[in-house]
Formats: sequence, structure tokens, C-alpha cells
Amino acid sequence: MDMKKEYSNRFMYNKDEYNLLICWFRYMLEGDFMKRLSMMSEDMSASTEHIGYIFASSCDEEDMENGACFEEGVLFFFGNDKYDEIIVDYNIFYNSLKLACNIYMESYPNKKDIINSKLKIIKERYNI
Repeated sequence: MDMKKEYSNRFMYNKDEYNLLICWFRYMLEGDFMKRLSMMSEDMSASTEHIGYIFASSCDEEDMENGACFEEGVLFFFGNDKYDEIIVDYNIFYNSLKLACNIYMESYPNKKDIINSKLKIIKERYNI
């Protein structure tokens, strides 16, 4: 199964509006999925030079002073020279992540218990 293609096909929100989010979760499915899921369950933001996500909880005083902070949700970015970004609320983040997890578990059913425990942590943290 092509997990990236499956994710695009099953995505439940407006695909044009959330294209960047789709790209990010497709990227997550092709890489170190379990590590990224664990980081998300620990409210840890992550990024490389070209792609990443930032939880609102990661904003520090310097971000607030520079106006580079947002109050709630998760910011996803993707790009080389110029970044495209989108901030999604926790509900959209969770549902998009849950879709990726469901697709991943179809290929790796032995990971089901750990994935479901990570999803439960995220759901409780953000009152979803």
C-alpha cells in the first residue's frame, strides 16, 4: 500500500485549503513515523531547514515580543526559500494525525497499542 497516496485519498477536509497539512503528514508517513508521533505526544515541536511543525505551547517570550506567536493550535510549514505555512486548531490537527495513524497501522498492526496510547495522550492534552 502506498501510505502517502492513501492519506491524500482519505483526507477529510478541503484538500485545497489544507494542502500543506496533507504534504506534511505524507512526509511523516514516509519517514520516522513513530519518532514523530512520540514527539507530538510529548508536545514537542520539530523542524528541519525545510519542513516542520510548531505547537502554540512552544512560543517563548522572544516570540511573543516579536509577534511571532499564536495562542492555540499547531503551525505547519514547508518550503525551501520561501515557507508556506498554516495554523490549524487542535481538532483538525488531531483528526489529521489520527488518519495518518490509522493508515500506518494498516501496514504495521503490531504498533497499534503504542499508537493508540500516543493518540490518547494527545486527545486528552488538547481536550478533544
